[in-house]
This record gives sequence, structure tokens and C-alpha cells, in this order.
Amino acid sequence: MVGCGVRFSQSFDGDRDYRVGGRHPRGPDVRVHEVADPGTTDHRWSLRNRRNNRRMATRHLDRWENLMLWLGTSPNQPEVRMMLDAHEIGLLAQPWGSSKTRAGWIWAADNGCFSMGKWKEERWLSWLSADHPRPGCLFATVPDALEDHEATLIRWRKYRQTVADLRYPVAFVAQNGALPSNVPWDELDCLFIGGDDWFKTAASTFALARHARSLGKWVHVGRVNSLKRLLLWRDDADSSDGTFLAYGPERNAPRVKHWVESLRSQPTLTGGAE
Repeated sequence: MVGCGVRFSQSFDGDRDYRVGGRHPRGPDVRVHEVADPGTTDHRWSLRNRRNNRRMATRHLDRWENLMLWLGTSPNQPEVRMMLDAHEIGLLAQPWGSSKTRAGWIWAADNGCFSMGKWKEERWLSWLSADHPRPGCLFATVPDALEDHEATLIRWRKYRQTVADLRYPVAFVAQNGALPSNVPWDELDCLFIGGDDWFKTAASTFALARHARSLGKWVHVGRVNSLKRLLLWRDDADSSDGTFLAYGPERNAPRVKHWVESLRSQPTLTGGAE
């Protein structure tokens, strides 16, 4: 239901209340109750309520158990919509074109910094402020700077509160140079692994992700467009995304379904080497 938050029947205990055995709950044991949205006049919604909305995203996914979610793009393609409706995948929504969200989908909000050509603050803010269903949203990424941790921190300080005030779980994009000692852990809900291919497969980045999860943070990995990369991150991330379905969705939708099945059938791997 658009315009509703969620409340768990279990008690809350700081940042770690939504973790079960070191993982986020994704099965039928999680009982969700709708509660009234505090309204659009006060966007300074609490961290707890933002996380409640994210938990709504995983309440249907008993099939996933503790597996990593994969978010695709191109929701206007019939094959993609069918997979979104069936909760086989989630959506990484983009702040341009016709990337529409829908109540009941699992989704996350990209900032569009590297997919729109010249990024425009006004365009991004207008899209982010629209009537997207907050329940079911995993996170919204704060604008970042490609392969530049220090420049990303500058943008974080400028835009982080804006994203939080709009009632989204806030994602910090880890770029080249991010370390456990220089990430603003107390201010983020999700660590989004960005950076170049070297950074995404470095042992230090897997260590960064594991540290984030030890703090009770959601971990997402960007640009995962192969089964090999998906399996590489399966033990150290909660979700990932890719544009694989945007190119030939009729041909590639069965391949993505194969990826999902492979997550269930493949033995557990240890990240850090490809």
C-alpha cells in the first residue's frame, strides 16, 4: 500500500534488530503490520521508520531465504515486469525516462550520476521527491563521484540529509579509496559498493563489506552482470544490480532466472578472488 509504513511484531534493538543469524530476514518468519504514514508534511522520518519501509521489500521473499537479491532495470519490458511482479528480481529505478516504480515491487533508487550524461541536481531531486512507494524500497543512493572517495564524501555531506528527509533508507556509495576507517557508518543505512572493477574485486573491498554487515548495514553491489560476479559476492552482500536485462530481455530473462537458481544450488563461495 502506497503511503503506509510497516511495524514489526518483534521488538527493536538498535541497528541490529532486523538481522537474523547475521543475515537480513527474508522469509515468512518476519511478520509485518501496516501503520499509518506520518504524512508528507514532515519528511524528517526516523531511522527506524526508514528501515521499516525497507523491511517491507523482503516480506514476500520466502523463496530467497538468505540469498542475495538481484535488481534489474528496464521495467517497461514485459519480461522484466513479470519477474518484478513475481518477486523473482527487484528494480534499480533510474531518475530519468520511464523508470516507474510500482507498489508491491522490491526496488531501490539510483542517483543517475553515471547514466544520464551530465547529471543535474534539479532533475534528480524532482524525481526522488515524487510519489514513489517508500514501503518496499531497499535504499536510495546519495550522489557520488566515480572512483573518488574524497569527492564522494563532499557530495554525501551536501545531499545525505535531503535523501533521509524524503523517507528513504540512505545508501553511501563506496568508491576507490573507501576504507572501514573513513566511511560515515553512523549516518548510512546501506553501503553500496561502487568503484571500478579492480575495487569491486579487491580483498579490501570484501573486508569493507563484511565490516558493514557486522554493523548491521545493508550491503549492495553495483554492476553485477554475470553469474560469475554474482556468485563472487553471494556471501558478502544482501543485494546487487545490473543492466543485463536491458539488452535483449526476451533472450536474457531465462538466463537471469538461471542465475537465481544457481544461487540456491551452488556451494557457498568465499569472496575476495575471481
